[in-house]
Amino acid sequence: MNAPGAAQALERLTAFDEHAARILVAARRQGALAERLAVELRPVNLDEGFAIQQQVGDQIGQQAGAWKCALPPAGKIIAAPIYDAVIHRGAQCRIPAVPGQSSVRAEPELACLLARDLPPRREAYGEAEVLDALGNVHLALELLGSRYAHPESLTFPELLADGLFNAGLVIGPRVQLRDGATPADLPVEFTVSLTRAGHDTVSFAGRHPDRSVLAPIVWLVNFLRVRGLGLHAGQAVITGSYAGVLELPIGSELHIGFGDLGTLPILFCLDRSVHMRLVRFGQPGQEHPGVIDSSGAIRDLTGVVDDIDGTTVSPAALAKLSELDLNRLPVVEAGTRLGACIGNVRNLVCIGLNYTDHAAETDTPIPREPVVFNKHTGSISGPNDPVILPADAQKLDWEVELGVVIGKPAWQIHEASALDHVAGYCLANDVSERAYQLEREGQWTKGKSGFSFAPLGPWLVTRDEVPDPQVLDLWLDVNGTRRQTGNTRTMIFNVAHIVAYLSRFMPLMAGDVIITGTPPGVGLGQKPPVFLKAGDTMTLGGSGLGEQSQKVVPYADSLGAAWGRGEYPLAR
Repeated sequence: MNAPGAAQALERLTAFDEHAARILVAARRQGALAERLAVELRPVNLDEGFAIQQQVGDQIGQQAGAWKCALPPAGKIIAAPIYDAVIHRGAQCRIPAVPGQSSVRAEPELACLLARDLPPRREAYGEAEVLDALGNVHLALELLGSRYAHPESLTFPELLADGLFNAGLVIGPRVQLRDGATPADLPVEFTVSLTRAGHDTVSFAGRHPDRSVLAPIVWLVNFLRVRGLGLHAGQAVITGSYAGVLELPIGSELHIGFGDLGTLPILFCLDRSVHMRLVRFGQPGQEHPGVIDSSGAIRDLTGVVDDIDGTTVSPAALAKLSELDLNRLPVVEAGTRLGACIGNVRNLVCIGLNYTDHAAETDTPIPREPVVFNKHTGSISGPNDPVILPADAQKLDWEVELGVVIGKPAWQIHEASALDHVAGYCLANDVSERAYQLEREGQWTKGKSGFSFAPLGPWLVTRDEVPDPQVLDLWLDVNGTRRQTGNTRTMIFNVAHIVAYLSRFMPLMAGDVIITGTPPGVGLGQKPPVFLKAGDTMTLGGSGLGEQSQKVVPYADSLGAAWGRGEYPLAR
């Protein structure tokens, strides 16, 4: 008798969470402040507030690139995700333009990056295990804001639902820990200073609110664990401000000092243009152009441009797009299928053995010149489309890579100007059948060009959003197990060199795609080798490039028949 009633109660609670979240998401997408939720939609306890918070994330369709947390006082939960679209790396931070705004509210914090996953499980995590999962530590600024018009009138569960005032995160320089030191050894007190050109330096006595950087992270991991959630490698965790809230001026170069840990340079400027993360959405073969706004929603560019392709990514075309008012564009329904982020690709060029650590794992000498081959453009697919296992495939493998999209023609150019010819970057999976590639005579191309062997996306991020393509993290999981972890800094030939080098031998045209090699951890390099089978799932991502997820599915004659009829076989 109790089960049906419990199920109905759960259904009502889910509908309540979704409705409340929908109002907050709409405010984000419209760039407007929301009024307080109607009485019947207000969370009345912490569980309801956290459930709405998670629904907001589900509805905007973004991954959490970071979490904020603190040891919670009685009756509160200090935990909120920070989404990829509002995480800034580099010395310049563009923020949405608000009339009359002259400063940014921010908190100086330390961001600990996860080096490995901490998935949900039954047993509690201890300090030693959490500490072992932590990697680099970075200077950081948490940006503060609210989607509510009058946040001072809200209850704590309502604030929790909106992310506890988080409006973004600036991840700055890495902290150089002394030999043998760990994040547990980070100081809990140091002087925080603010230096602005033409002004005296202002200093504050900095102190961590919990007197420990590690303890709040351990609390967060276990808080998420019991709710079926976890942290994954590459995510950052911030644990509290060392100097309360700072009012930082917009338009001035600032240097935030973190005692002996280093200095974070930052320039806040108002962003009056499009956040240039371009996508293609819709059914296979019928994709429409789109752009991701500052809230993470897709805005429909149909009628503005025909497609995201070589004609759209030229400097002139991108400049025109940057003048759009995104709030006037229709919002695309969350969950809509994404196609490859660039269409009508005429040339898909690949670079092999381009990471020092990948060459080492395959026992291959460092090449003296880039290893160049092509993938057939028919292998291109959407970022979350399934990968089709060929009927006689034996050694299907994965390769997370940085993709480079050309924005203007390049022929016989010099390395110094090569990046001027780049429109932007994307995430790529260079799926490979090693038996075809290495055990049969001829070129690598035939092991690289299978249908669905080149997922691209989710988005094309324009070059100005990636000041340095040689500092990007890349990672790939198979069935939840981390297989690849790398950074573009270990490339043998950097992006500028690759573009200039290729232009010696072939004309590069706007819309051409170059995928630039993979870091270590491919299946071929495992001891013993591990290869994909039907039912496996690959999940991969990169700094600012978003995430992909592909399930490996077996080949079926119906797919070939559909292709023969002119139908795209990856129909949803």
